[in-house]
Amino acid sequence: MRKGQNEAIGLVVIVILIVVIGLFGIRFYAASNKQDERNEFYSTKANNLVNAVLKASVCDRDMEEAITACCENMDFCEQDACTFVEKEVGKMLKSLGEETKFEVKSCFSVGSCNYGISSSTFLVNNGYEASVIICKK
Repeated sequence: MRKGQNEAIGLVVIVILIVVIGLFGIRFYAASNKQDERNEFYSTKANNLVNAVLKASVCDRDMEEAITACCENMDFCEQDACTFVEKEVGKMLKSLGEETKFEVKSCFSVGSCNYGISSSTFLVNNGYEASVIICKK
């Protein structure tokens, strides 16, 4: 009779261990899945931000034209295009409430972080590439 009780107790202990290990596994899987969803959210937000900046209307034209003028050392809205773009893009980024960097490769950038969730690269007139990084802390 004792032998049967010992085996039953051993079986219960094994089942409890399997359940506990399974719960920890589920918890860690759910946590990693939540991080993936968060990264996807910020990636979508970064892509939308680049698109919004490029299509923003300034001086009855698109910001995309102002960025092109900056990269080609021209004036825009009767002032230096780069000064204008940096000021306007800076205002847009500041309104988000998150540290963000807007960059046009080989031309200029607004913001200071280098690590975070990045947008896809968007082509601006004349082949310039614009992107956004939402900084990670």
